Amino acid sequence: MGSGHGDSILFIYVNPDGYAYLCPGQKIKSRNIPMSKYNDYSTLAQVAIRSAANAFVSDNRLSQEWQALRFHAKPDLAEANAEYARFRALLCAPGTEIIDLAEAEELTIDSIYTRASILVSPGGLILCNMGRASRTPEATINASAYQTLGHKIAGQIEAPGTL
Repeated sequence: MGSGHGDSILFIYVNPDGYAYLCPGQKIKSRNIPMSKYNDYSTLAQVAIRSAANAFVSDNRLSQEWQALRFHAKPDLAEANAEYARFRALLCAPGTEIIDLAEAEELTIDSIYTRASILVSPGGLILCNMGRASRTPEATINASAYQTLGHKIAGQIEAPGTL
């Protein structure tokens, strides 16, 4: 988004009937079907994203965080919001469910990159211990949202392990 880095797509897996899903996400009928493979290239059926507005919050927050978080330049909030709207529109294909992740005070502007905080496994979600300490709250905050949608937690990467 804007002048930042990374992507905003979470996890994709393909179940045996050939449909792809991004997790975590809304409760879907076939979510409990065992997965035959995991990939980042199949057709999207479900995606969880955090908007630029919910991740960047304000120009003041961007000013406080962008350098410490090693962004190449300070994102322009208006530009990031417009870019996000175009990005979201691209994801709105027929059959694709979008899960909008909320803002949280404990998160940094890095929270726009929702993909890395949780891994998907056949046994459930694995909460990651992010390599950057400022990202540590992301997995727990995102997991809370996913648990309300019926996703179970299979485990957690704990220190000294990181992702």
